[in-house]
Amino acid sequence: RAREKNEKKERMSKAIESGQRIVIDLEFPHLMHESEQRSMANQVVYSYGSNIRSSTPVHLILTGVHGTMQDNLARASPGFENWHVTSTEKSYLDHFSCSKNKLIYLTADSPNELQELDPDGIYIIGGIVDRNRHKNICYNKAAEQGIATARLPLGSTNIKLVSSTVLCTNHVFDIMLKWMEMRNWEAAFEAVIPARKRKVCDEDGVGITREQQINT
Repeated sequence: RAREKNEKKERMSKAIESGQRIVIDLEFPHLMHESEQRSMANQVVYSYGSNIRSSTPVHLILTGVHGTMQDNLARASPGFENWHVTSTEKSYLDHFSCSKNKLIYLTADSPNELQELDPDGIYIIGGIVDRNRHKNICYNKAAEQGIATARLPLGSTNIKLVSSTVLCTNHVFDIMLKWMEMRNWEAAFEAVIPARKRKVCDEDGVGITREQQINT
């Protein structure tokens, strides 16, 4: 057990030094109700848990951590201050002021489909729970800031969501972790997206639910 703990610590230290950089943008508490802010904090906790369990952890960076968001994170995880992450109250633009050209905001509204992760890229996931009240919020923010955008290549797989193509923050993070492990987007989607939220295409390209697929 001690050896496993040391190995995990070494993996996380290496990830922070040279791992793929993934940002969770936490600058949206003013757009969320209190319950949504708590939900967002829990999603960050889930994401961190996935990262420390991963065989290929990433360098997780939390930006905009202050005020109510910082309070909610501390309540959701009392050991938050000891996490193996980079946490800052700064925006990602300020934190990466010398690397703006490497920033890529992930949003389902982007016209650019992501093919693979660039090891030098800094990928940003919007940390917001808003029940679709604020349409295009992340895409518009990135466009106004003049940074690149991309969407996960869900449309290029046989996996179709039952409803919206907008995934929650921790699912996007987990999909990226799984891609780091598997180098296969469809396998990553399969591993992360709950069966109840997706359907697949039959041989004629028609969307069917998991239950229908099992019965065919």
